[in-house]
Amino acid sequence: MYNLQGKDDLANVLTHELTHVTFNQAGIGTKLPLWLNEGICWHNGLAAQEKVNPTRTNRIIKAMTANLKKTAQNGELLPLDQIDQSLLSASYNVEFQGYLATEQLIDKHGLDHFKAFLNQMQRQDVQRSFQQNFGQSLSEFEKEFTI
Repeated sequence: MYNLQGKDDLANVLTHELTHVTFNQAGIGTKLPLWLNEGICWHNGLAAQEKVNPTRTNRIIKAMTANLKKTAQNGELLPLDQIDQSLLSASYNVEFQGYLATEQLIDKHGLDHFKAFLNQMQRQDVQRSFQQNFGQSLSEFEKEFTI
């Protein structure tokens, strides 16, 4: 935390990490695929950062998205279901890839379906909850996701 540049970075990091804590307390942290766990944490962190400094946050999102698109064009983008094994060895930020996939789900199905998905996961497995709330299997989404 000592190397954060400003209040907006602090808002991002604290919100991101508290989202992980919340998932673990709810018993779903280990149920979520890594890309989705990190994607939601990035979603929440960037939303908090945007409240403090919207201009800088939007610049960061645009730059990181452009970088990931370039990675995809070069054929170096990993499938979502392989991110777990490549978190530390990938040549790009795989957590941001999870963020973009999460944003795609929220944009397509709405935040209410996304919240229902997370709430249902406390009572059932991720596969069933994903299918019920997004109308396709988790593995289908992972295979179809593109930037």
